[in-house]
Amino acid sequence: MDEEFDLNKEISLFKRVFDFLNDTLEKDAFKKYNSEKDRFEGPFLESSFEAILPGLAENFEKFKDLNNEEFREVLVPMYIKQEFIDATARGKKAISRIQDLTVFSYDYFQNYRK
Repeated sequence: MDEEFDLNKEISLFKRVFDFLNDTLEKDAFKKYNSEKDRFEGPFLESSFEAILPGLAENFEKFKDLNNEEFREVLVPMYIKQEFIDATARGKKAISRIQDLTVFSYDYFQNYRK
């Protein structure tokens, strides 16, 4: 067992991140952004989940006080990043996609600048 792993801390962070996503994005959480229609749309998208959650959770203190519009401004450019596009290309195997999007997510949220 990892002595440094604090399960209660991780559960708390998980809840805070999902509460934040629910409060800021509501039904649009984990949907793809359609730039032509200027809105999030469609069903739950696994790749959105994989691209948002790891990096947001790791850098939550940086984003936790953003309102709905401010956080949307963070997410919208994510969908046109070449790394996101490459990772979500048709035919990409799930394990490769998850690995690529996890790395992308950490980098995107850590280095995000308005």
